[in-house]
Amino acid sequence: SLSLSDQKTVFLSPEALSRADPPVHFPSFCQISLQNLEYSGNIKYRAHVQNIGWQDYVYNNQIAGTSGLGYRVEALQIELIGDVANYYDIYYRVHVQDIGWMNWVKNGDVAGTTGLSKRIEAIQIQLVKNINLKIAKGLVNY
Repeated sequence: SLSLSDQKTVFLSPEALSRADPPVHFPSFCQISLQNLEYSGNIKYRAHVQNIGWQDYVYNNQIAGTSGLGYRVEALQIELIGDVANYYDIYYRVHVQDIGWMNWVKNGDVAGTTGLSKRIEAIQIQLVKNINLKIAKGLVNY
């Protein structure tokens, strides 16, 4: 599972594992959790899976994807919910088979591909303080 208190990279497939140092084993699903944050809230995420399509959202450390079926995870959406979403943005990008690292997306946007039969090989996730909220609060306080 991936704990979001700082930037992490998680590897999702054997092809990506050969590039990991040290080597890591990660099956065709992901689990993401929020830890040690000063605000209440949760994280929700869902996977687009080979032969299945978009799955329902799961929450904080639940499994998105499949276990034991060998289906590829092809795309992800990740969102913060609750109070934490007012103070942080969640940015993420994926490494896709035959494409490489795709652009960063945030707050529920789609990372990866659908309809191309390309697996996600790795995901990188960052929590970033929402600067616009701080500026807006500063203006209101004057």
